[in-house]
Amino acid sequence: MIDGCRSMMVEMSEGEKLYRSKCSSCHNIIEPNRHDEETWHKYVEEYGRKMTVDEKRLVLQYLVDYN
Repeated sequence: MIDGCRSMMVEMSEGEKLYRSKCSSCHNIIEPNRHDEETWHKYVEEYGRKMTVDEKRLVLQYLVDYN
């Protein structure tokens, strides 16, 4: 039974891990399909001031590729 559950699990990308850890420290997680690419770029730039350039890139990649 455990093996069946393991096959159902999907591993999170680095971008998703960062998004969930960094962004949830200030607010609830917003589903990636809620905004378009342009809006996500604006939000990450505005609210991601404490993230490195690489972290922002990974988060944006996750959010945009999700759609």
